[in-house]
Amino acid sequence: MNSQEQMERLVGKVLLDDDFRKRFLAAPGDVAAKEFDLKLGPETIEQIRKVNPKSLENTAEKVQYRLGLAAKKDDDSSEPPNQTWG
Repeated sequence: MNSQEQMERLVGKVLLDDDFRKRFLAAPGDVAAKEFDLKLGPETIEQIRKVNPKSLENTAEKVQYRLGLAAKKDDDSSEPPNQTWG
């Protein structure tokens, strides 16, 4: 698997796995290397550290909702919070 495919898998896991996302944001270089055998450069790690965790969480929720993977909420709403899809 090439590094582009590894990066795509990493991004997918960040968006779909809540626990992984938290671990990745806490230590992006270590987690990418350990779980994907992917070496992130210092510039990439710095850019990841600038990501707003809440904003990423909101994006992940929207992706999970669109894929039908979101957990049912108590209110059983048919639209995710802050829906901004065009």
